[in-house]
Amino acid sequence: MKRMGLVDRACWWLVMVTALYSFVQVAAADNHTNHNARNVPLHHIVLVRFTESSTKAQRQRIIEDSLNLLRTIPGVIAVAAGAKARADRAVHLSQYDVGIYVQLRNVQALDAYSAHPQHQQLLKNNQEAIAAINVIDFSGRFETAAAAQEHP
Repeated sequence: MKRMGLVDRACWWLVMVTALYSFVQVAAADNHTNHNARNVPLHHIVLVRFTESSTKAQRQRIIEDSLNLLRTIPGVIAVAAGAKARADRAVHLSQYDVGIYVQLRNVQALDAYSAHPQHQQLLKNNQEAIAAINVIDFSGRFETAAAAQEHP
């Protein structure tokens, strides 16, 4: 095995120190993100597509079940549910019939929410009418228009 010269050793140490510094920076950033995630609301958007054989009553039931069952799950701040309002622009998602919005206290609350018996009951009550479910989850502050007008 060839011995490393002074320049080779210096380069090797430079690479090792750079790698260690990068690792520490990534770990610190992850810790900061995880800490902040505990304090930032999670927004859970569910897009439901019904089977062609689903009835009007079944379509309405998922809206009612969402509003009634999900709002009392610990960690839930707000719930909204309703039929698709528009799909007349190219930017609109069109492959869904009902949208459900759940604001949760934080990312950790989503795990408890998903496993909660009332969430499972919602799925069970409506599984026959559901063809597909797509979900979008993101974290971020929630501000009302009134709050923006008060604090420009």
